Amino acid sequence: MRVILVFRIAFRYFFSKTTDRAVSVVSWCSILGILIGVFSLIVVSSVMRGFKEELIASIVSLNGEMKITNKGGLYNYREILDKLRALDFVSSTSPVSSCYGLAVSSFSHVPIIVRNIAASTPKLFQGDLSELDSENSIAISKSMSSALAIKINDKFTIAGFTDVTKNKDVTVKAIFFDSGVDAWVALVPFSFAKSFTGKGDCASYIEVCTKIPDRIDFYANKIKKDILTPGYSILTWKDSNPELMKAIATEGVAMFVVLGLIILVATFSVFSNLFVVVRGRMREISILKTMGFSKSSIMSVFIIFGMLSGFIGSSIGMFLSWCFLYNANYIKSICAKFIHIRIMEMIFYFLDRLPVSMNYMDYAYVSFFTLALAFISTLYPSYKAAQMCPSDVLYSD
Repeated sequence: MRVILVFRIAFRYFFSKTTDRAVSVVSWCSILGILIGVFSLIVVSSVMRGFKEELIASIVSLNGEMKITNKGGLYNYREILDKLRALDFVSSTSPVSSCYGLAVSSFSHVPIIVRNIAASTPKLFQGDLSELDSENSIAISKSMSSALAIKINDKFTIAGFTDVTKNKDVTVKAIFFDSGVDAWVALVPFSFAKSFTGKGDCASYIEVCTKIPDRIDFYANKIKKDILTPGYSILTWKDSNPELMKAIATEGVAMFVVLGLIILVATFSVFSNLFVVVRGRMREISILKTMGFSKSSIMSVFIIFGMLSGFIGSSIGMFLSWCFLYNANYIKSICAKFIHIRIMEMIFYFLDRLPVSMNYMDYAYVSFFTLALAFISTLYPSYKAAQMCPSDVLYSD
């Protein structure tokens, strides 16, 4: 019964129509500050996670998440493939035969990497990778297509760097988007790649794709321990881009700290507002104490009063952030039409949409962080209210 009464008093204080207008304005300003902080933190976290996932996807689009290599080449690649495919965390795996070459067209020539299609496939711009069914077919990147001034069904020559007898005329069957890293990669059938390297039935490396790319380090250690023998090495996408991953992690922490400060400042207003409320409710506090309310009950009333600001602000902020993220690309298109500027230009960002990855753990962490700060900010004002002496208040009146 006492618990219900404590909640009723706290709600009555918070939603009272007779509250001083200045106090009411400060209360709603603190709610607005928490709302903006929660909204910004969740939106930025989701968009940054989306960019990270798109970045990982572009990194592994042609290179895979993991490469298994051997100094002398992989002549026993079929045996290793069978063992890898038996692992439950491996989604796909395939051998890759790769070497350098020179692409020569009537317009220009560029150095390229000739390799076969493997477990990971790029995002297509034109054509179809299924048409690479003969040794005279090839898929090239959009950058290479522009450099050589060729398009679908055009022909050009691939020349070997060390052996001119490897020159071969090929027909472009597909053009794929590239992210700069794979701009000079040309995809050919596996038989063509093997013959071009001149090593016979040998793979340069084995490409592995897993179900959860972020756990690639754990998967690599497990494969090295259970399948591979000494002499083999594993290169993951994280090993290939260590500085990039550090930059992303640092940026994520920095953004969380900066946006978290918005919530922290908003909780300071909860702290100051609660002090004003306590001063304005001195008579009511004295009456409650004379009615038998304990110090803990008085503290609970004002803790709940302060927590309501955090709860209302975080709830509205999470709802608005969900609505914004769910309709982010629709909002982006409306803004682009309104300001007459194309946002997220494909030629610059290699993306035609705003990448959004909503994780419900973000909502849980942000709400916990917000409510924890709101709770801490209520402790001292609530303690001062509980220590108030009724006789002193009545005497001063």
